[in-house]
Amino acid sequence: MKRSLLFASASLAILAPAPAALVNLLPLQKGTVAVTCYSNSNWAYNPPTDPNGPVLALFNGSAAELASAGTGVGTVSYNWQFSHNETAIQSGTPSPSREWVGRNLGEIFGIALDDAPSPNLYVAATTAYGNATWPIGNGPGTVYRLDGTSGAIKAFPQIPNAGSPAGQAGIGAGLGNLCYHRVGTNEWLYVTNMGDGRIYRLNVATCTLDATPFDHGTQALPNVGLTAIADNPALVFTQPERRPWGIGVHGGRLYYSVFSGVNTSGAIFHQTEVWSLALDGAGNFMPATALREFIVPPLVGPWVNGTLNEGTAPRANAPVSDIEFSDSGSMFLAERYHTALYGFIAGTHATRVLEYTGASTSWATIPASPPPYKWQVGVDNSLGRPIDNSAGGVAPACDGSLWVSGDALHTTLKAYGLQRIKPGGNLGDSPPQLNSQIIDLDGDTVNYDKSLIGDADVFDKCSCFEIVGEPVRCPDPGKPFTYTFKLTNKSTYTGHYLWFNACLPSELGTGAVTTVPQVPGAPAGPWVIPGGPLGPSQMTMVTVELPEVQAGQKVCFRITMLDAHGELCCSDKICVDLPVCDCITVLVKQITCAETPVGPVFTLTMTLRNVSNFPWLHLALLPPSSFSPSAFALSPPVLPGGTRTIVTQVLGKSGDRLCFDISVHDGTLENCCSIPCCITLPDCGGIRPDTCDITAIEPCCPRSDGTPGTFAKITMVLCNNGSLTKTYVVTPAGVSAAGCTKTLTAASFIPATQTVTVPPNTCQAVTFEVACEGFVPGDCAGFVLCAQVEGPAPNTNPKLCCEGRVHAPSAGDPTVEDCHQQPHPVVAGGTTILEWTVLNPSNQPLNQDLRVFTDILDPVGVGAPGTEPMSLVSIPISIEARGTKLLRVEVTVPASSALMPGTAFPISFVADSGRIVLSTLLQIVSTAPSPLAIVDVAFAAPENHALRIRVVSPSARRVKLQRSLDMIVWGDEPCTLPPGSGLRFDSFIGNGLPIDCEVPCDAAEPRVFYRAVLLEP
Repeated sequence: MKRSLLFASASLAILAPAPAALVNLLPLQKGTVAVTCYSNSNWAYNPPTDPNGPVLALFNGSAAELASAGTGVGTVSYNWQFSHNETAIQSGTPSPSREWVGRNLGEIFGIALDDAPSPNLYVAATTAYGNATWPIGNGPGTVYRLDGTSGAIKAFPQIPNAGSPAGQAGIGAGLGNLCYHRVGTNEWLYVTNMGDGRIYRLNVATCTLDATPFDHGTQALPNVGLTAIADNPALVFTQPERRPWGIGVHGGRLYYSVFSGVNTSGAIFHQTEVWSLALDGAGNFMPATALREFIVPPLVGPWVNGTLNEGTAPRANAPVSDIEFSDSGSMFLAERYHTALYGFIAGTHATRVLEYTGASTSWATIPASPPPYKWQVGVDNSLGRPIDNSAGGVAPACDGSLWVSGDALHTTLKAYGLQRIKPGGNLGDSPPQLNSQIIDLDGDTVNYDKSLIGDADVFDKCSCFEIVGEPVRCPDPGKPFTYTFKLTNKSTYTGHYLWFNACLPSELGTGAVTTVPQVPGAPAGPWVIPGGPLGPSQMTMVTVELPEVQAGQKVCFRITMLDAHGELCCSDKICVDLPVCDCITVLVKQITCAETPVGPVFTLTMTLRNVSNFPWLHLALLPPSSFSPSAFALSPPVLPGGTRTIVTQVLGKSGDRLCFDISVHDGTLENCCSIPCCITLPDCGGIRPDTCDITAIEPCCPRSDGTPGTFAKITMVLCNNGSLTKTYVVTPAGVSAAGCTKTLTAASFIPATQTVTVPPNTCQAVTFEVACEGFVPGDCAGFVLCAQVEGPAPNTNPKLCCEGRVHAPSAGDPTVEDCHQQPHPVVAGGTTILEWTVLNPSNQPLNQDLRVFTDILDPVGVGAPGTEPMSLVSIPISIEARGTKLLRVEVTVPASSALMPGTAFPISFVADSGRIVLSTLLQIVSTAPSPLAIVDVAFAAPENHALRIRVVSPSARRVKLQRSLDMIVWGDEPCTLPPGSGLRFDSFIGNGLPIDCEVPCDAAEPRVFYRAVLLEP
C-alpha cells in the first residue's frame, strides 16, 4: 500500500451560479465541446470535493453557435448552451444517477471520444486538482464510459496501483489521461497511471482490463541507453522519470509524455519528454520499438516573481497533460501547472500549448524558436511574461482552430474555462482574445476558478474530401441503383486513386446495409480518379453502381483517396438513402370504427392498383400482429394495371399511429415488392382513448399494526373514456429502474392481480401493496401496472401500462405517522383541510420545504391553508430533533372535475432529497350533477364563419345539437370535435365538463338558434 500525501491549492473565493442556457446536448452532435473540472468551484485553500458539483460539461461549439456568439470580449458573457446531463433535461427515463457530478464520477481529468455516430465519452479518475473522493465501488483507478446518446454512466474495472480504496479523500495518485484507438473491429482505450507509471489497455467492447501493461521505466528507458527505473511502491506517485501523463495515437504509434527527464545539456532542472512506441495490427504494445521523440523546450522568462527563476533563466517545465493530433497530422501538446514531483500542488500560469509538425523521429516545433508562441492562451496579467495559461487540455477542430482549457482567459473579467483560438493561431492578435471565443465554465466572471479547470475535447469529425451527392433515382427494371456525386479534395496532398470498400458491421446504424460500389466497366480495387490527379481544393464528378441493394434502404460504404504511391490516404463513411420505388398505388384508404364493450373496433378498407410488372397472387400486411386478417390470397390474380379492394380489422386505440408495409408477391413468391403505409386510428364517435396515471415514486413505510417489515401502496387511477362499461384486469410486475438495485418479484405484490369494472366516462383507483423486503434507506425498485380490457383468449386488447418506483426514504428525510392512511375524503366544488403528523427521526433539527402535489390529470389544487391553490406547492416545515409537527394542507377540487364521486387519486409529499416521504389517497365524496345547457357561443374562426358552442351535459349521456331559424322547425346540426380538427359527428358523449363544438355559420342569415338535446340511453 502506498503512503498518503497531503495536497495543497491556492486560496480562492466563492463562485456564482452557472449560466441559464441549459439545454440537452445529447446525442452528441458535431461541434460539441467537452471539458472537465473540479467538483467544488469555491476557490479556497484545499477545497473539499462536492458530491453535487458538476465535473464534466458539454458546450455547443457548432458553426451556427460560434457565428451567433461572435468573437472577442463579448463572448465571455455570451449565453453559451451547455449541460452536465442534469436530470431535468435528460430524455427517456430521467435519473439523477446519470448526472455528471461528483457523487457519480468522483474527480476526473482526462477525456477521450470514440468513433460512434454520436460518440461516447470516456473520462478518467484524477487527483490533479488536489483532493478527490470516489463513488462507492470505484476509486482513483476508474475509467468511466458516458453514453453519447443518453449520458448513462458505466465504470470499467479498476486499473491497479492508482491509489487507495474507494471513499478515502485525498489518497492516491489517480490516472493521467487516456486515448481511444480502433484497429479493425478492436476498440481500445490506452490509459496512463500516475501511481505506477504504466500504460494500461482497456477493451471497450468487453469492458475488460488487458493483463499486460507497458512500463516506460523498465521497457523504454533501456532502449536509449538509460538506466531502467522500477516503480517505488512506497510512493503514492511513481518517480517523475517513469511517470507518463498525456497520451495519443498517430500513424500506428502510441505517443505519451513523460513527467520529467534530465535535460541533455546537464542542467539540473527537469523537462518534459515525449516518447512513442509502435502498436501492432491488433493494437498490442511493441516495447522494443519505444524511443524518445524529443524533449519539450524549456520555458524561458522574463517572469519575475521573487522566488522562481527570475530574469531570463530557463526553469523546470510544467508537465504535458494532453497530446492530440489534428487531421493534417500536427501534434499539439498542452501543459498543466504542477510544482511537486511526488504529488499534486495545484496552481496556474507558465503553461503552454505547443504545436509540432513532422513524423516520428523528425518532429519540429511551430514556430521553430518560441517564445512567443503561436497559440496564446489567456492573458499575461500585466506580468510581462509570455501568454501561457493552459489548464492542460487541447482539442484541434477540423477548420484548423484549437479549443484549449485555460486560466485567466480575460484581462478584467475572471474568465476560466475554454478558449477557441482561430485557425493559424493568435500570435498577431492584440488583445490575444480579439478573434477568439471564450467560455467561462461556470458563468461567473466575478470570482476565480483558478486551478480548477481540466482537460478538453471536441467532436469534430474531419475528412480529407467533401462529397456532395445528387438524388438517387429509381433504376430501370433489372438495372442497379447508381449514385453520382461531386468529390472535392480537402487534403493537402494530390489524390490519384479512389478505393471503395464495405463498412464494418460496427459502423452501420440501425437498419443500414453496406455494399461495395462498382465503377461501370472497371475492375474492383483502387480506381484512377477521373480527369487525372486531383489536387488540393480541386473537384471531379464520380458515378458508381450500388449492387445488391433494395429500394428504401440506407446504404453505407467507405471511400478512400490515395496519393500516387498509396502512402498518403484517408477514408470516410458515406451513407445514401435509396428512394422507395413504388410498385403499388393506394387509390382509396378509409378507416371506420365501431364501439364495443371491449373498446373501439377499427376497420381498414384499401383499394390498391398494381403498377408493377408482374401479377399479384398474394398480399400481406406486415407486421401481421396488427391486422386480422393480415394475409390475402388474390383470386383472380391482380394483373399489372388492375385494382383490388381489401378489408381488415386493425388492432389499437384512438390516436395510435401505425406504420406498416404492404407486400405483394407472384405465384412463385419469388417476384415481390412492398411499399410503406401509415394510418392514424381516428377518434371513435367522440370517445377519447382510455388513460391511466400513477404516483411515480411511492415510499416504503412501517405497518401501523406493528407487524415487522415495510410496505408501499401503489395506486393506478384508471379512466374509462368510452360510453360503455368496461371490465379491466390489472396486473403488477417488477421492472428495472435507473439507479435502483432492488428487484421486485411476483410475490412482492398483494394481490397478484385485480379485476375492476369502470362505468363509462369515469375514473377508478386500483391499489396494490408492495412488500419492501430488505430495503435500507436509499434503496428503490421499479414496478409497472398494466390494465387490459377483458376479452376472449387470446386477449388482443391493448394494454394500458404506467411505471413507477417504490423506495425506502433516505436517512435524514422527515417521516409521516402511518404514511399509508385510508383515503381522505374531499368534496368536488369545495375546499377540504387535511392534517398529517410529520416526525423528525434524526438527532439534528430539520428545516425543509416539503413539495406537495397531486399526480393526476385533473386540475386539483393544493396549498397551505389560506393560500392560492396550485398543482405543485412548497410548504416550509421546521421540526426540532426527534420532534413532531402537525402539517395542514388545503385541497381544492373544481366543481367541473371529471372525477366522479367515489374516485380516489394520490397526493404526494417530496423531501429535499427528492424522495417522496408520503403518498396517500384523496377520495371524492360528492359532486354536483352537471345540467344540460349551452353556456357560451362565440366565433371560433370569424374569417371562416365558424361558431364555437360550449355545452355542459351529464356524464355518460349522448348529446346532439339542433339548429333553427324560427325556433319552430328544428334540424339536427353535426359539429366538429374538437374545434379545428375537421372531425364532424352527429352526436357526442357528455363527461360533466364543458365541451366545445364547432358549427358553420352562414353570414347571410339574419339570426340562428341552437339547442342541445339529450338522446335516449
